[in-house]
Order: sequence, then structure tokens, then C-alpha cells
Amino acid sequence: MALDPASASVLKHTDARLQCTHMIDLAGLAVAALSQGTPFRQYDAEVDDKTPDKTRRARLRRDGVLVLEWELDGYAVKGPPPYSGLSLGAGFTGWTQDTLPKDEAEAALVLRRAIFISNGRTVDLDALGRRTGPFGGCWAWQPERADKALRNVGSTQDFTECPDALLGQDQAWLAFEQTE
Repeated sequence: MALDPASASVLKHTDARLQCTHMIDLAGLAVAALSQGTPFRQYDAEVDDKTPDKTRRARLRRDGVLVLEWELDGYAVKGPPPYSGLSLGAGFTGWTQDTLPKDEAEAALVLRRAIFISNGRTVDLDALGRRTGPFGGCWAWQPERADKALRNVGSTQDFTECPDALLGQDQAWLAFEQTE
């Protein structure tokens, strides 16, 4: 595909369900950054755990600057405008592309993905037989592969008390430094 400043443009060129969700997201971010000549971009997302009434807050920083903060009710954005009342489900990507400036649309999609991923904190990934994927929703969960997927029991890590350690091992790699 040609370079495009819209990170979601990769979705016009391939079926996202047949890709690794996280890799297609990263490919879109890379294509957008390359098209705009952006040599470095860092997103940091913070999503509160759900309260008993399913409300929570989500925040996104881009290159250290807070760019989005949403109040959520389940998968609906309560505020602020222009997000108020929007569902993060089907149609959200199209809405971002049709409504928001490119940088804000990209940030909204990154924060939405972080919200979806954050739900994994409440799932016991070591529970035997537990299916956590969206059956048919991505490459790994296509019917021809899903039954062959094996859980790596005991590999779960919790970065709640040390969020900086989450990317600690990646910093050298991201700086193209030689690692052992």
C-alpha cells in the first residue's frame, strides 16, 4: 500500500480478522508515522479497573502529553464531547476517520485498543480451558487455529506496582542497541 497519514488506512488493504490484531495496529501506526516523517512516537495508556457499576476512566499520553481522557460506562464513552455517547464497538473506527483530525483519530483508536486490552487484567489466564480470544476475530482465533492454541501457564506478569518495567526490556531494542 502507499504511505498514508491515517493509521486506520491499513484496514482498507487487508482483512484485519486474518491478521494479528496488535501487529495490524502497529503496522498502521508505522505507516502513518512514516508518511508524516515522524521519527519517534510513544503512546502511554492508563485504564482504570472497572468499578462495580462498570464505570472507569481511560487516559492516553502521546510523547508525554495527555491527549485524551475519557469517562467510560462499559464500552460506551460518557464524555467528554465529541465522544459522549459513542460506543467503542462497531462503527467507531469509521466515525474517527470521518469526524476527527488524523492525529486525534489515531489517538482515539490507540486508546480504544488499550481499553479492550485492559480487560485482560481481570481474566485468570492460567485457568485451564479458559478461552479468552474473540473466536474468529483475529489470526490466532480463526477456527482452523484456535483449537491448537496453547496457554503458556505461569507466564502472566502484573505491572500494576511497576509500570515503568513494562517496557523496560524493550528500551534498548527500540533504540536499536545491541542486546544479549
